[in-house]
Amino acid sequence: KKMKCNSLAADGSDFKVISPSGTVLTPVSATSYQCALSFDLDSISIFMAAPLTPGTYKVLSKAGSDGNTLKDNCDKLIPIDEEVQFTVFPLFPTPFDSITKPKCAPQTLELVFKKKIKCTSIDPSGGDFNITGPYPVTITGAAGNCVNGEGNKIILQLSAPMLTAGNFTVNLQTGPDGNTIIDECDMETPLPESAIFTVKDTVNADFTYNIAYACDKNVVSYFHNGANTVNMWQWTFGSAPDAVTQNPVITYTNFEDKKTTLIVSNGVCSDTSSATIIFKNYLKADFEVTPLVCPTNKAIFKNTSIANSTITNYMWSIGNGTILTVKDPAPQEYVPQETTDYCAMPELIITNDFGCKDTVKRKVQVVNTCFIAVPSAFTPNGDGLNDFLYPLKAHKSTNLTFSIFNRFGQRVFYSTSWLNRWDGKYKGIPQDPASYVWMLEYTNSDSGKRIFQKGSSILIR
Repeated sequence: KKMKCNSLAADGSDFKVISPSGTVLTPVSATSYQCALSFDLDSISIFMAAPLTPGTYKVLSKAGSDGNTLKDNCDKLIPIDEEVQFTVFPLFPTPFDSITKPKCAPQTLELVFKKKIKCTSIDPSGGDFNITGPYPVTITGAAGNCVNGEGNKIILQLSAPMLTAGNFTVNLQTGPDGNTIIDECDMETPLPESAIFTVKDTVNADFTYNIAYACDKNVVSYFHNGANTVNMWQWTFGSAPDAVTQNPVITYTNFEDKKTTLIVSNGVCSDTSSATIIFKNYLKADFEVTPLVCPTNKAIFKNTSIANSTITNYMWSIGNGTILTVKDPAPQEYVPQETTDYCAMPELIITNDFGCKDTVKRKVQVVNTCFIAVPSAFTPNGDGLNDFLYPLKAHKSTNLTFSIFNRFGQRVFYSTSWLNRWDGKYKGIPQDPASYVWMLEYTNSDSGKRIFQKGSSILIR
């Protein structure tokens, strides 16, 4: 329980200490660091007039100079003669307790001690220590994790990272100051004293691979040498599932470039390596073509196929009855139908030097006229015939505006696309049968000229 700071007598008179022989020892002071920040405490330091000799002691509570024992936050007092035992052990030197397991390629080592070591006894050049092992290691510095001049760890600085595996020993020796290290009880650690540690090799994640080519699939065999006791592999292949084996075999049906990454580890050291796998049999058929052809125009073809090896054959089916085996066809004519538009589907098949093929088709709209005209009448009755008023066949227009006005000069429809059509309504209300004036303005995409047309159309119900 938390006790009130103001119930603690600073002269230590809330306590008495009974020695192993039964002698009553009187503290000289008592304090708690917690009272500097709070009004209550759960830890007290009791100071004696002289060091305690080895043996088992008792601490008992009693009424102090302030007239009470310790008081908790509920104002309840600790009973008089409440006791706790403790043992003072004989003084003995502080040996090495342990050495923290080194990380990969360590350039520092951390020694740990059960007792705190006086930082003034640590030679800052590292002269209190040396390292023996399969290859030379030089200590260039040493420092403790010091708080108030003491610490339970010593960090040794090395001249270079330890990159090669081996078993090593840190040995304590007499430093330039004439002693080894001294603990908080002024006890010097005697010789010999040492700690053994192991360093792992650094690892390398570089890998090789072999590709078995086929037109329907490519099989890639990956290889890692597993050197320096590597025991963990983490492969990522992008489009394929990850793998954790040393030498995975992966099948690809998509032959675009693939990035493969490998992470390896031996439990201490790790490394990462990546490579881009380029498949030589990759190919992709593609071409650009004029999307819309008027009766007086020809379709222009541009072959944009790509491959990582040589394309040995091009086979074109133009869609107008023509078959070609050239890379880039000449401009092609398409015969329009008299009354309706239609779509031609030119096709390209390419073959590479692996014997693999790829195919692509594109759509060409063949129209029977590109003459822009606005009907003289329309019947918005929902029968699917002539239900809308709009510029017909405006394929060759850009920057188009189309406006319709009633007989009062009020604009009832406006559009910047010839595919937007007037349904005979204004703000959702069907308009009366009458003659409506329209204005059409656009730029001819062939000539670049700005065209303005005006006329009238009759709305028939």
